[in-house]
Amino acid sequence: MEMDMMQYDQRPANRSMRLAGLPPPQGLYHPAFEHDACGVGFICHIKGKASNKLIQNALEMLENMNHRGACGCEVDSGDGAGIMMATPDKFFRREAKKWGFKLPKFGEYGVAMCFLPKDLVARLECERILENTVRAFGMTVLGWRDVPTNENFVGPTPRRMEPRIRQCFIGMGETFYNRSDFNRRMYLVRQLTENQVEFGPDVSPEAKQVFYINLLSTNRMVYKGMLTARQLRGYYPDLSDPDFQS
Repeated sequence: MEMDMMQYDQRPANRSMRLAGLPPPQGLYHPAFEHDACGVGFICHIKGKASNKLIQNALEMLENMNHRGACGCEVDSGDGAGIMMATPDKFFRREAKKWGFKLPKFGEYGVAMCFLPKDLVARLECERILENTVRAFGMTVLGWRDVPTNENFVGPTPRRMEPRIRQCFIGMGETFYNRSDFNRRMYLVRQLTENQVEFGPDVSPEAKQVFYINLLSTNRMVYKGMLTARQLRGYYPDLSDPDFQS
């Protein structure tokens, strides 16, 4: 049924929607069904200078969008929050040395951010599949690093499902001609590894249920989880390290 536009404008609720910049009802659309959705922000240094201050500013921006996320019956159990940044090369070089391996120059290594089972046997199973896939594509596994987390910042429901989080560092190997080929092969490694874990007939149920590569890249890194926006900073101590710069 058609609605007279003047009549629509004069109704208090509709008038407020119009003043908010929403279009009038049309077809299957009605502004009454508008609602908040996930919040996204972007921040950068216009001269490309990396710093941890930029990370802190991004986290503050994320926390200011806490109202854009949802929580369950427990106020400290969020539906997900995260941050993407350029690869913190300085931080990773320091950590690689601590874990007993050396990184090549920036752009010639990639990092896989892996969510793994806490069960040791299932975790090693996932790591083995990833490492074998990396080598099958002519690349090398440089080393692994445990990502420190603080479970005191998460609610009981996500804590029960919390994975073991590790970073796998991958080198180009000796069969690459350019970085574009390197990035292409890493994409294939991620897809093939996840498919092998999910659909492999001999892979344990524990591995199938948890394993996930949330990013595999030469120039980007993601820290995320089933958290509220205000929990991310405390859950990942890496983000507050002065050497963690982007």
